[in-house]
Amino acid sequence: MINLNLKYGDIFKLNIKETASFDDGLSIFLSSFSHKRPYTGGPTKATAYLNLSKRNVVEQILLSVHGTEGKSEVEHYDSLLWNEYEFQLKGFNYDKDIEIIVIKRK
Repeated sequence: MINLNLKYGDIFKLNIKETASFDDGLSIFLSSFSHKRPYTGGPTKATAYLNLSKRNVVEQILLSVHGTEGKSEVEHYDSLLWNEYEFQLKGFNYDKDIEIIVIKRK
């Protein structure tokens, strides 16, 4: 499944094994997830692996959600810059989907 014609600055959901595409040629594919096994009461980290492509450039980035073992609340969602784009993780549903905002910086 492909999400087409998304708008920069809007939150959207990206399901695993799906591609999101923007009018300027940027494509994002959510390939997989991983997580860190914490010790009791220690830090947790779950990561989404995203393949980005635009023209002839293809790279993988990682966006993670951070917390503490035994606590349900999220302490921190990652943000990352790639070329002229900023990726902000807003929601995380392990092995299913993520919610993300992509901002095009001028």
